[in-house]
Parts: sequence; structure tokens; C-alpha cells
Amino acid sequence: MTAEITFEDFLRVDIRAGTILSATDNAKARKPAYVLEVDFGPDFGVKTTSAQITEEHTKEGLVGMQVLAVMNFPPKRVAGVKSEVLTLATMEEDGRTVLITPSKPVPNGTRLL
Repeated sequence: MTAEITFEDFLRVDIRAGTILSATDNAKARKPAYVLEVDFGPDFGVKTTSAQITEEHTKEGLVGMQVLAVMNFPPKRVAGVKSEVLTLATMEEDGRTVLITPSKPVPNGTRLL
């Protein structure tokens, strides 16, 4: 188990819903990954990220999918891509990742509470 945090600590993490506009192969990644462009609505715009989700998700299946992402990490270079958000996923025992999605469509930019 990890260290406990307060509710205020949790609220500092800005997690929002966005819709994937495009998914392309990240040719520079050491492990197979996609470059995602995700629309977080008019207040946040389109953000780019690199995600190692190729085993469970196809590029075609990702387009139009809503995902949750951490918005307030600083941008980071990941395999040649300016990763502006961290797309959230679970990791199965065998290492496969499964994206976290809202249970029904929500407006892009909606915050997780």
C-alpha cells in the first residue's frame, strides 16, 4: 500500500476527460507506443501525449474514445514527443495497459472529482 494522502492532496491532481482525435505510431519509442492528440474542450484545447497502449488498443479504435488524463504535470519529452498530459490506464499483471474511460460521454474538459 502507498502512503495516505488527504482529500486536498487529491484535489491538486487535475484529471479531466478528453476525446482522442488522432492516434499514430511513435516511431522513436523504445517500446511500441502511439502519439495521441486529445481534445480537452475550449478551455484546455488539444494536447499531445505518447502512450504505450498498443497491445490493447488499435489506432482506429482509439479515435473518438474519451479518456481521462492528468493535466497539471509539466510537459515532458517522451521518445521525441512533447507529452503535455498523462493519459490514465490500468496495468494488468501481464503488463498490458487498459485506458480509463468515463462510463458515459461527458463534455471534454470535465474534471474528475
